[in-house]
Amino acid sequence: MSNMNQGGGVLRDSYGSYTSSPPLPPVPPFPCVLDSLCTVDNRICHRHKSVLFVKNNATGETFEIPFGNWENWLWYKQRISDRTGIPVDEIRLVYAGAQRDDLTRHSGLQIQSTIHMLQRRPVHHAADHDTAASDKKT
Repeated sequence: MSNMNQGGGVLRDSYGSYTSSPPLPPVPPFPCVLDSLCTVDNRICHRHKSVLFVKNNATGETFEIPFGNWENWLWYKQRISDRTGIPVDEIRLVYAGAQRDDLTRHSGLQIQSTIHMLQRRPVHHAADHDTAASDKKT
Protein backbone atom coordinates (compact mmCIF):
# COMPACT_ATOMS: atom_id res chain seq x y z
CA MET A 1 0.00 0.00 0.00
CA SER A 2 1.16 3.48 -0.67
CA ASN A 3 1.23 6.26 1.88
CA MET A 4 -1.11 9.00 0.67
CA ASN A 5 -1.40 12.65 1.65
CA GLN A 6 -3.95 15.15 0.42
CA GLY A 7 -3.42 18.87 0.36
CA GLY A 8 -4.85 21.65 -1.79
CA GLY A 9 -6.81 19.19 -3.98
CA VAL A 10 -3.61 17.46 -5.12
CA LEU A 11 -3.15 13.87 -4.01
CA ARG A 12 0.38 12.66 -3.27
CA ASP A 13 1.48 9.08 -2.89
CA SER A 14 4.57 7.00 -3.55
CA TYR A 15 3.88 7.23 -7.30
CA GLY A 16 3.96 11.06 -7.31
CA SER A 17 1.31 13.77 -7.35
CA TYR A 18 -1.97 13.81 -9.22
CA THR A 19 -5.40 15.39 -9.17
CA SER A 20 -8.38 13.06 -8.93
CA SER A 21 -10.65 12.95 -11.97
CA PRO A 22 -14.11 14.46 -11.90
CA PRO A 23 -17.02 12.02 -11.86
CA LEU A 24 -17.53 10.14 -15.10
CA PRO A 25 -21.00 9.91 -16.61
CA PRO A 26 -22.95 6.84 -15.49
CA VAL A 27 -22.71 3.66 -17.54
CA PRO A 28 -25.40 3.92 -20.24
CA PRO A 29 -28.13 1.27 -20.32
CA PHE A 30 -28.51 -1.33 -23.05
CA PRO A 31 -29.36 -1.40 -25.94
CA CYS A 32 -26.25 0.56 -26.89
CA VAL A 33 -26.95 3.64 -29.02
CA LEU A 34 -23.39 3.68 -30.41
CA ASP A 35 -23.17 0.12 -31.71
CA SER A 36 -26.09 -2.26 -32.20
CA LEU A 37 -23.74 -5.24 -31.77
CA CYS A 38 -22.76 -4.07 -28.27
CA THR A 39 -24.75 -6.15 -25.77
CA VAL A 40 -24.48 -7.15 -22.12
CA ASP A 41 -22.70 -10.35 -23.18
CA ASN A 42 -20.59 -8.74 -25.95
CA ARG A 43 -19.37 -5.32 -24.81
CA ILE A 44 -17.86 -3.62 -27.85
CA CYS A 45 -18.04 0.13 -27.27
CA HIS A 46 -15.64 1.87 -24.87
CA ARG A 47 -18.39 3.13 -22.52
CA HIS A 48 -19.73 -0.38 -21.96
CA LYS A 49 -16.28 -2.01 -21.73
CA SER A 50 -14.80 0.49 -19.26
CA VAL A 51 -16.81 -0.53 -16.21
CA LEU A 52 -16.36 -2.15 -12.84
CA PHE A 53 -18.88 -4.55 -11.45
CA VAL A 54 -19.89 -3.87 -7.87
CA LYS A 55 -21.47 -6.69 -5.91
CA ASN A 56 -23.54 -5.55 -2.95
CA ASN A 57 -23.00 -8.43 -0.52
CA ALA A 58 -26.06 -7.46 1.56
CA THR A 59 -28.55 -7.73 -1.31
CA GLY A 60 -26.68 -9.90 -3.83
CA GLU A 61 -27.29 -7.22 -6.49
CA THR A 62 -24.50 -6.50 -8.98
CA PHE A 63 -24.36 -3.16 -10.76
CA GLU A 64 -21.89 -1.23 -12.88
CA ILE A 65 -19.90 1.93 -12.26
CA PRO A 66 -17.45 3.66 -14.61
CA PHE A 67 -13.81 2.55 -14.44
CA GLY A 68 -11.44 5.46 -13.71
CA ASN A 69 -7.74 5.29 -14.56
CA TRP A 70 -5.42 5.76 -11.57
CA GLU A 71 -8.19 6.67 -9.17
CA ASN A 72 -8.18 5.99 -5.45
CA TRP A 73 -10.75 3.88 -3.65
CA LEU A 74 -12.54 6.93 -2.23
CA TRP A 75 -13.34 7.98 -5.82
CA TYR A 76 -15.01 4.61 -6.39
CA LYS A 77 -16.90 4.88 -3.09
CA GLN A 78 -18.26 8.23 -4.26
CA ARG A 79 -19.47 6.66 -7.53
CA ILE A 80 -21.14 3.84 -5.57
CA SER A 81 -22.74 6.34 -3.19
CA ASP A 82 -24.10 8.31 -6.17
CA ARG A 83 -25.65 5.10 -7.50
CA THR A 84 -27.00 3.60 -4.26
CA GLY A 85 -27.59 6.57 -1.96
CA ILE A 86 -25.53 4.89 0.78
CA PRO A 87 -23.27 7.43 2.54
CA VAL A 88 -19.60 7.13 1.57
CA ASP A 89 -18.51 6.60 5.18
CA GLU A 90 -20.73 3.50 5.42
CA ILE A 91 -19.24 1.81 2.33
CA ARG A 92 -16.40 -0.71 2.64
CA LEU A 93 -14.78 -2.07 -0.51
CA VAL A 94 -13.08 -5.44 -0.83
CA TYR A 95 -11.01 -6.43 -3.83
CA ALA A 96 -8.84 -9.53 -4.17
CA GLY A 97 -9.75 -10.56 -0.62
CA ALA A 98 -8.55 -7.37 1.07
CA GLN A 99 -10.37 -4.29 2.33
CA ARG A 100 -9.18 -1.24 0.41
CA ASP A 101 -8.21 2.05 2.03
CA ASP A 102 -9.78 5.28 0.78
CA LEU A 103 -6.72 7.21 -0.31
CA THR A 104 -4.66 4.49 -1.93
CA ARG A 105 -4.80 4.07 -5.68
CA HIS A 106 -6.19 0.84 -6.99
CA SER A 107 -3.58 -1.78 -7.64
CA GLY A 108 -4.26 -4.63 -9.99
CA LEU A 109 -7.80 -3.47 -10.67
CA GLN A 110 -8.72 -4.06 -14.30
CA ILE A 111 -11.59 -3.03 -16.52
CA GLN A 112 -14.60 -5.30 -15.80
CA SER A 113 -13.19 -6.41 -12.42
CA THR A 114 -15.64 -7.15 -9.63
CA ILE A 115 -15.33 -5.33 -6.32
CA HIS A 116 -17.39 -6.27 -3.29
CA MET A 117 -19.30 -3.65 -1.34
CA LEU A 118 -20.09 -4.12 2.32
CA GLN A 119 -22.16 -1.60 4.23
CA ARG A 120 -20.93 -0.54 7.65
CA ARG A 121 -23.54 -0.26 10.31
CA PRO A 122 -24.03 3.31 11.55
CA VAL A 123 -22.10 4.01 14.74
CA HIS A 124 -24.32 4.49 17.78
CA HIS A 125 -23.06 6.78 20.49
CA ALA A 126 -22.83 5.48 24.07
CA ALA A 127 -25.38 8.06 25.25
CA ASP A 128 -27.93 6.80 22.72
CA HIS A 129 -27.27 3.21 23.79
CA ASP A 130 -27.63 4.02 27.51
CA THR A 131 -30.95 5.80 26.89
CA ALA A 132 -32.30 2.83 24.95
CA ALA A 133 -31.20 0.44 27.70
CA SER A 134 -32.90 2.51 30.42
CA ASP A 135 -36.13 2.59 28.37
CA LYS A 136 -36.19 -1.22 28.32
CA LYS A 137 -35.92 -1.42 32.12
CA THR A 138 -39.10 0.58 32.75
